[in-house]
Amino acid sequence: MDVYQMTTKSEGMMIPGKLKWYAILTLALWLAFSGVAAAEQLYVNESGWWREACAFNASDAPIQAAVDNATAGDSVIVWNGSYTETVVVDTAHLTLEGEGAEVVSVSAKRGWDKVFEVTAGYVSISGFKVTGDTGFYLHNADHCGISNNNASNNRWGIYAHSSNDNMFVNNLVNSNSYKGIYLGYSGNNTLIDNTMSGNLYNFGVGGSTLFHHTHNIDTSNTVDGKPIYYWVDKRDMEVPYDAGFVGVVNSTNITVRDLTLTNSRQGVLFTYTENSRIINVNTSNNVCGIWLRSSSNNTMQDNIINSSDHCGICLISSNDNTLANNTANSSSSRGILLISSSSNMLTNNTASNNDCGIYLESSNGNTLHNNTVNLNSYKGICIESSSNNKLMSNTANSNDGHGIYMLFSSNHNQLVNNTASENRYGIYLGHSSSNMLQNNTMSGNSYNFGVDGYDLSDHIQNIDTSNTVDGKPIYYWIDKKDMAVPDNAGFVGVVNSTNITVRDLILTKNRDGVLFVYTDNSKIENVTANLNSYGIDMYYSSGNTLMDNTASSNNFHGIYLKFLNDNNTLTNSIANSNGKCGIYLYASSGNNITCNWVQNNTEQGFDLRNTGNNISYNNIIENGNYNTETCGWEWQLYNVQSNSIEIKHNYWGAGMNNSTIDASIYDDDESSYLGEVEFYPFETEPVPCAPTPEVPHTFTTTDAVIALQIASGSRPLDMRWDVSRDDRVTSLDALMTLQAAAHAIDL
Repeated sequence: MDVYQMTTKSEGMMIPGKLKWYAILTLALWLAFSGVAAAEQLYVNESGWWREACAFNASDAPIQAAVDNATAGDSVIVWNGSYTETVVVDTAHLTLEGEGAEVVSVSAKRGWDKVFEVTAGYVSISGFKVTGDTGFYLHNADHCGISNNNASNNRWGIYAHSSNDNMFVNNLVNSNSYKGIYLGYSGNNTLIDNTMSGNLYNFGVGGSTLFHHTHNIDTSNTVDGKPIYYWVDKRDMEVPYDAGFVGVVNSTNITVRDLTLTNSRQGVLFTYTENSRIINVNTSNNVCGIWLRSSSNNTMQDNIINSSDHCGICLISSNDNTLANNTANSSSSRGILLISSSSNMLTNNTASNNDCGIYLESSNGNTLHNNTVNLNSYKGICIESSSNNKLMSNTANSNDGHGIYMLFSSNHNQLVNNTASENRYGIYLGHSSSNMLQNNTMSGNSYNFGVDGYDLSDHIQNIDTSNTVDGKPIYYWIDKKDMAVPDNAGFVGVVNSTNITVRDLILTKNRDGVLFVYTDNSKIENVTANLNSYGIDMYYSSGNTLMDNTASSNNFHGIYLKFLNDNNTLTNSIANSNGKCGIYLYASSGNNITCNWVQNNTEQGFDLRNTGNNISYNNIIENGNYNTETCGWEWQLYNVQSNSIEIKHNYWGAGMNNSTIDASIYDDDESSYLGEVEFYPFETEPVPCAPTPEVPHTFTTTDAVIALQIASGSRPLDMRWDVSRDDRVTSLDALMTLQAAAHAIDL
């Protein structure tokens, strides 16, 4: 076949029969967009390309080769066939016309490649079936036309990013594994007669401004057979009941009611819309069920939002809205999310089985009342960098992380009458200030309550004794002096105070058993602080006496002196079996640490960082892991500081000698940057001044019978049989005792 014959055939394919309407529409679109008359036509088949009346050019990527050789105003005509290539169109005013999507297929060379990537304006592409990562990707491409194509079985079908004033007409966009058609940070695009079905998310619009959401999208576009209603600048209207997607932009008094909306980026999208309502809408399997941006004074009520990929209900920069009686469950991330949104009312909502139930970020002055946030895999309610919010009568139970968590400068919030039970953490205030807590109930959590921060302001809170942990009041004192904490305390926090006595208490299952912050010349005596994150936790507190305490089986450290805790006395105490360290000192000096028993801590007995203290006459036994080669315990003492220190007259365990003790100490032998620990002379017998830990009870079936008798009331109460540590003896304790007797569990 000569060049003339090939050209004649290509010309013949353009006009008659089934291709005539493709050609007319494509030409009309192209002329409308370009304003440039066609300079030349280039032709493509599976083996190469050519210009009219010119030589044939063989190529294994013939479409790309033709595009690379085209100039503004040219048309590239592609014959029927199967092509494997990625086509980048970076020349403006080009037309790419396939013989028809049913006969021209283009597959990306690699599965993760785009098929057509357009980065220039005034480009028209029609008549192709495309398969790859993204069928058609427009980036910074304006005034383009994508029409009469089949963009199915990709990850993305059609994706326009930062691309404006484009037309998408009569495209078939089905069965893409992620998104069908998505307009991101793009404006003023027109969609007509596009069919989207079977995509994970059929359709969506995203952006941060009104322009990004202003498009011309009529009801000829469908998702899973239902029309898209995308309204701009409307008022006093109600969306019809046959909607498959709802977008409402810059509108007022719009009603969205009694719809089922699935499998799109948003079920309902409100942007710059006010005084409208979304009522009794059921959404599932969207990225976000209901999405509001810059929209105010709207009502969302009685909606059911399930199985969203990101969030059930999301408000961004949206104020004075009401969310009432909604269910937002089983989202991969947030059930209800507020970002930079203020003065909203959330009442009687359920947000469960999400990553987080309700999440506020940089959102102030909102009210959360009587919401239920249970069984979330991360947190029930999370307040981040958000202030002046009211949380009242909410229930946050059985979440894997926190029930209620406030962090990062979440200040001046009010927490009243909330319940947080059976979570890992109940209510936790982190790096936040001046919050008011009243009548909150925390019970059955692994760690009921905690306050954390780096400075004094992080610990200034208004927390009274109406707040309880496992039925016992919280004592959180600020600016007190010459007082003793009552013996019914369940949590003790003492801030910026002097001459406070904490004595004869059992404090368990909180972040801290006892927390001292900027507190001096006070006493902690005969306190059992077990099963907390930290047993006794001190910040910037000096001249205190810690005596006759037990701080064991805590998740992190038994006794933790962090940041300028100087000239304290730690004596006659037990710090055993903690998850990390028995006694940890950081930037704390001049402390007198003697006559303590420190044994079986998981990582270190002592951890010393930037400190200089008297550590002598302690029993430091079997901390860390036993090294069979050195016969040392790694680590009995961990000296992470450059200065050398003396740790003398301590007992290091039975049979320990110079070599094995040295092998149990992390110092200059392990790193030249660290100081040496001088431990000789050492004691060869346990020092008698240290308390002897109570030997764990060996449970028998008789103990189980006694526990059952106590539970049934036939035997007087004896709290030694409260092995479940819930402050009562029940049949559960009898069962656990029986299991311990059979060595099925360890108590």
